[in-house]
Amino acid sequence: MFNYTKALYFLSSVIILLGCMPVQEIAASPEGKRPGWIDNPSKLYPENEYLTGIGSGSTRKEAENDAFASLAKIFSVKIKVNQSTINRYLEEDVDGQNKSTFSSLLAGRTSARSDQKIKNIKIARTFFSDKEGVYYVLAVLDRAETAALYKDEIRRNSDKIDTYYQHYQESGKKLQQLNYINKAIALTEVNHLLSEQYKIISSRKGWSPTVTESELNAQRLELLDKISVSIVAESKAVPEVASYLKEAVSDIGFKITDGGADFTVKYNFNSEKSSLLRKNTAVLNWHLNIDLRDNVNQKAIGAFNTNKRSVGISEQAAQLKMMRSVRKVVLTKFKKQFNSYLNSL
Repeated sequence: MFNYTKALYFLSSVIILLGCMPVQEIAASPEGKRPGWIDNPSKLYPENEYLTGIGSGSTRKEAENDAFASLAKIFSVKIKVNQSTINRYLEEDVDGQNKSTFSSLLAGRTSARSDQKIKNIKIARTFFSDKEGVYYVLAVLDRAETAALYKDEIRRNSDKIDTYYQHYQESGKKLQQLNYINKAIALTEVNHLLSEQYKIISSRKGWSPTVTESELNAQRLELLDKISVSIVAESKAVPEVASYLKEAVSDIGFKITDGGADFTVKYNFNSEKSSLLRKNTAVLNWHLNIDLRDNVNQKAIGAFNTNKRSVGISEQAAQLKMMRSVRKVVLTKFKKQFNSYLNSL
């Protein structure tokens, strides 16, 4: 199921393929005077046409990074997003090229680093104060140019959303339908972020989707209710492992059934004491094998194998540590493998 969280900051708002413009050479102002743009950048770059950021540091690089971070803070937007949805979407190459787009580079980050490369941010002025031993940098962003980039990307994403939704409606296969609606929801999340930041840059109205996100999510929930998974022990049943697998499947959104399911998860788990002798320690070697099968398409998705060792101050401590490790593996690596397969349909 979805777990909505507040994204702290989406500062890397204008991250895309190209980097920053070449930095101007450091040059002192006449007679070493402190330039007016340090305290009042809008005199050179009017606020209605540019966004500006002032940075300072003991080195030029440090001052540039500080200027980029200062400018990025303008894009701090606190809005409700489903980051896990975006992350799942970005894990896969949706259409053969999406990994290199503006959206994918933007949405994969929830905070900006000061050294990130941002298109349309230019280092407009630099100054070194001999008296202070400090570098000053003025970074600027042209509102009109950047707003045009946002508008174009939002439009392209909107076209993709409409296409995915049309495929969802036309497909008669529920697993393919799930893939299409997942992509539509993820791109809708991305467009909401872009739209909020576009409004900051342009002071214009944001994006309105053809189908709302709440409508998409409602249809997704209806679809998930039709998809089931059965969990089977290959040899000896281990309740803890079965419980972890159920948790992973529930996180994806599928129902758990005893038989006649769309997917079958078959697992085998065993552990044994290690012959490795250590003073005041217990060592357990363990192996987990998970076979995942798509019964709808009559396809074996593949085997998931993990071999590890858990160490504790006692056998009980090693046992507890082992089960924590098993749970972590199931809820991260196995779940990611399952999601990757779903995204490939």
